[in-house]
Amino acid sequence: MKFALRSIALVLTLLTLACQTTPTKVQEQAEPNWSLLQKNAVEPIEIDERTVLVDARSAFDYSLSHIPSAINLPWEEFAQPKNRAPGLVTADVGGLIKQLALKGLSPEVRVIVVGNGLKGQGEEGRVAWSLLHLGFRDVQVANIEQFHFGWTQVEAPPRENRPEWQANVRSQMVAGKDEVMRIATQKLGPGERLSARILDVRSRQEYFAKTPKGEGYVTPDLNAIHIPWEQFFTNEGRPKRDMKNQLLSMGWQPNDRIVVISNKGLRSGAVAFSLMSIGFRNVANATGGYVELTTHKKKGPKLRPLGK
Repeated sequence: MKFALRSIALVLTLLTLACQTTPTKVQEQAEPNWSLLQKNAVEPIEIDERTVLVDARSAFDYSLSHIPSAINLPWEEFAQPKNRAPGLVTADVGGLIKQLALKGLSPEVRVIVVGNGLKGQGEEGRVAWSLLHLGFRDVQVANIEQFHFGWTQVEAPPRENRPEWQANVRSQMVAGKDEVMRIATQKLGPGERLSARILDVRSRQEYFAKTPKGEGYVTPDLNAIHIPWEQFFTNEGRPKRDMKNQLLSMGWQPNDRIVVISNKGLRSGAVAFSLMSIGFRNVANATGGYVELTTHKKKGPKLRPLGK
């Protein structure tokens, strides 16, 4: 009897082990290909047979009309939309990689991400930033209005699946709230130069209404430099190269640590991608945004962020 019970226990143990999924191994990826990023920001966009078009608009907008070969991949797929801070990078990297591989995406693929440009909230930029964060090498962004040929309502046929790859994330591209607060409260000694800064890319209205009267949340003052996110992109949805000279004239250097922040990590992700594309090499997106940093007051109505 005891032998039978032991045998049953052994079988159950083996079944349990067989059903367990091996966790996805995550290792640090090398720096992006800076020369390729800057080249992509300068040269005209070219679409060939090895290019994958990614439509970062909502599923609804995609269903109404889209470029025939484009696959729909909203920015929320890379984030935690049900979290209080929805812009945080997804914790299920393995599941995300499987999804991307099924859509025909892998780090070796050339990707062009399209969206609504300046009429949107930077969705295509956040998706492009997310792909770079996962180790993709050749990523560009553009306003979908540039492509006027033969739009359709028919969903693009499935692309050939790509083999799943090992997660190679670039963790330096993400800034947590601890780093944000550390930079915000840094003190410089005599003669010391500011080498880390926070860039707030929300609208002027949002920036100057840091603590709205009567609201239920208090937004911390991060001593951030304010430049609206639209300033970093052209009407064609491409990174604006002229911004580099403007920032250099302000004393910024290509290797300075720049942490970009918005309300939910969406617009800040777009600007982080733009900054990397024009030659700034130590840029991070505060993916939790101000939502992650706000302090809730017990009394008063809940704050509804003005943007993303």
